[in-house]
Amino acid sequence: MAHLNLNGIPVECSGSEYQPVRLGEVVRSFNGAPRTTARVRKRDYRFTTDQGGLLLEEAELLRALIEGEGHSWSFETAELYSSRKLLPSSVSVTDIRSGDVAGKHELGLFAEDGSVVEWPLAYDTAAWTLLFWRKVSSAWVHYVIRRSPSSASLEVWEDAVQTDADPDILGIDVDGDLYLTCNAGDETIDDLVALPYAVPDEWVPLLLVDRAARAWAPLPYVNASGPGVVPSTGLTCIGESFAARRVPMREEDGTFTAGEVFDFQLKGV
Repeated sequence: MAHLNLNGIPVECSGSEYQPVRLGEVVRSFNGAPRTTARVRKRDYRFTTDQGGLLLEEAELLRALIEGEGHSWSFETAELYSSRKLLPSSVSVTDIRSGDVAGKHELGLFAEDGSVVEWPLAYDTAAWTLLFWRKVSSAWVHYVIRRSPSSASLEVWEDAVQTDADPDILGIDVDGDLYLTCNAGDETIDDLVALPYAVPDEWVPLLLVDRAARAWAPLPYVNASGPGVVPSTGLTCIGESFAARRVPMREEDGTFTAGEVFDFQLKGV
């Protein structure tokens, strides 16, 4: 088991510690006797990435994961705003109901054929990832749709199996905005996540396992698990990364390239 997992992705760490956080004071009274007003105790966790170093692009990807970049929609309420309170820029619907139908995790979104919704994300159109659950017949199917600079076309996974069949329901348009379009019948979806980066191939099956077990924490919160946090089964956190240190990394041919090691912090809720 990895010392730390973030949203199901293992993070190699060379060191970790935690700082107890008490909401209140431990002080002395006028007569010198100690007294406390602390009522709530939390922990701030601090980690150092693998001392062997991360490639620069790997470090950037890990920082985005730690800091919860992106937007998510749980569809637990009637509102269509994201976890960061982003409202749709346009809605054209015949019948759309959020928080009114059974979802993969609690409640979901029902959209009747012909419904169109757009959110102004303004993402870089060269690199993004969408994750969502879609009800197909009576079963829930997990989709990963990715656009990356290394591929000339969209890449799609259904339950972590790569496919050529784009469901053409959710995507990022030429302006970098997220759209939901129902043009082939009614749709029921749940736990939508829009990330402003392309996830690696090796993340896809790990994300499926994690998202099948629980809904994602509303971004920018992340779910941390593993021996590095308490409880190890899962803790909702806010992440923050700190200054990076450049280190030399040896390539297979014996040459060296630049790598990074950095510290980051997770504040448990």
